[in-house]
Amino acid sequence: KNFAYLPGWNSDDELNVFDVSDPSNITHAARIKNSNLRNSWGIVADGDYLYICATGTSTPGIVVIDISNADDPSYVTQFNGSNTCQGAGDLVKVGDYLYAAGYDQDGMSIVDVSDPTSPSLVGSVTNAGMDGATGIDVDVDAGYAYIAAYNNNRFAVVDISTPSTPTYSTNISDASINNPTTIKVHPTNPNYVYVGNGAVNRVAIVDVSTPTSPSVSGFLSDGTNMYNPEGLHIYDDTTLIVPGNGALMAYDITDAAAPTQIDALIDLTYVQHDAVAGDGVIFATADDTNDYIVSWDITVDGCTGPAESKGSIIYNTDENVMQYCNGTDLVAIGPDGVTTGSGCTG
Repeated sequence: KNFAYLPGWNSDDELNVFDVSDPSNITHAARIKNSNLRNSWGIVADGDYLYICATGTSTPGIVVIDISNADDPSYVTQFNGSNTCQGAGDLVKVGDYLYAAGYDQDGMSIVDVSDPTSPSLVGSVTNAGMDGATGIDVDVDAGYAYIAAYNNNRFAVVDISTPSTPTYSTNISDASINNPTTIKVHPTNPNYVYVGNGAVNRVAIVDVSTPTSPSVSGFLSDGTNMYNPEGLHIYDDTTLIVPGNGALMAYDITDAAAPTQIDALIDLTYVQHDAVAGDGVIFATADDTNDYIVSWDITVDGCTGPAESKGSIIYNTDENVMQYCNGTDLVAIGPDGVTTGSGCTG
């Protein structure tokens, strides 16, 4: 089975589990309630455990849920050292470490979850340059974390090369960064980072080839569809999913510096928050007042060798023949019947 996990917000002290094995027939599988789940934000599923950054009713922290049997999840523990997840924020896991942003903490924490039943603090850092730290992603190989500082409209950089003593480095501002909420490092070209925002209809593209001197190199926009794109999701290392004003947009990020829009799903219930991936389909959570999950098959018809979209016609100089892309292969136009291409992309 495949599952999607939807935490609650405000007074919803709960986590809902949905069976998404059949994307055309999503069913509610389970619900777990605990006061520490109030105001959940970042969520990471890894193996038999789910990690959630939440404010709780009294103490903020990282909540650990056992999902070895997702039809019957169980509460494990909460870690709340060094104000981790204070005010809630995003969460990312690399190896044995969780990297957590804290909105009220104005910073980030690194937590060791090599034993998920007993998390322990590795290091933390706060700085006014991370005021309202909400989004976070990391490039462990480079030794840096990137923070969306919601309150002061900044993109901040933290040196995490020594996890026990993370060090604030710098921040930048730009017209394309306004109430930033989500950070996504490009999965194969970490010189580029995407920033989702809550008060500007853009996704900023930040060049971090020199992490201590980042710069905004461009942005994505889509008229009225891309409205306050707070949640971002990268699917299959090649596609950036951007929620908007009742819409979901898909961008090909093969060229990390210059993504191109490949599809859009519109006329949805207002979609704003993060998306969760299933097998070949996107399951997106809706807004704070409507509990909906939307399934979207984002398979894109096209050909490789060279890359072409379905219906396109090219002249193949190697074969000296005109060809069209039938959605699977490049097929010769004429009596030769020469076919090349390695299949569909998507």
